[in-house]
Amino acid sequence: CQWAGGRLPSEAEWEYAARAGTTGDYGGNGVLNDMGWYTGNSNSGQGYNPHPVAQKLANSWGLYDMHGNMWEWVADWYSESYYASSPPNDPVGPATGSFRVLRGGGADSDASSARSARRAAQPPSQKGGTFGFRLARTVALVPVSSVTVSPATASIAAGETQQLSATVKDAAGNTLTGRTVTWSSSSSAVATVSSSGLVTGVAAGTATITATSEGKTGTATITVAAPPVGGLGVGLGT
Repeated sequence: CQWAGGRLPSEAEWEYAARAGTTGDYGGNGVLNDMGWYTGNSNSGQGYNPHPVAQKLANSWGLYDMHGNMWEWVADWYSESYYASSPPNDPVGPATGSFRVLRGGGADSDASSARSARRAAQPPSQKGGTFGFRLARTVALVPVSSVTVSPATASIAAGETQQLSATVKDAAGNTLTGRTVTWSSSSSAVATVSSSGLVTGVAAGTATITATSEGKTGTATITVAAPPVGGLGVGLGT
């Protein structure tokens, strides 16, 4: 892959890209027939053959054919037990081995083989009509310079909610996508905040909601009013 200015992805990188934020068997809309070519749809009368790229839907990160069409070599040596004791972040596979890992399934694979989690292995010298690869490239991550929370102020009643959003930017003012944002409240007795930035008023008072990304923070001020007390009506009879 070096001749093309890239490298093979690690197995962990490949699965991360295939899932693109999903947790089911298949990325994108979760329907294999929409996402890739496999034995259920690839036979045009001349066998289960690969198809040109990008004829199926892309996943949510814009990647095509992560499921089916071509088995994709990754950089890792294969070990059945490796992930039982691998590093929790960015594992790169065993140092040595006899088989390399293949992922994704091919046009001649069944639906199970095209799952995001499916692993296969072959000697590196193995060739096949549905064996291919996908290039990865290491790029420098642009650091986060600022986090802005919107709206910056909001007033809600106890029991009501307010959705906040966080915009992450670099030093040049460019919006950065795909960055992890965590949320916290200065007073959960006044207002709580979910992992997606949804604020819920709890009791009268003021709370500062903070969004954090790579050490940079942005805040919003939430004022919570007590719920209105219902009026008491008195009727006089004769």
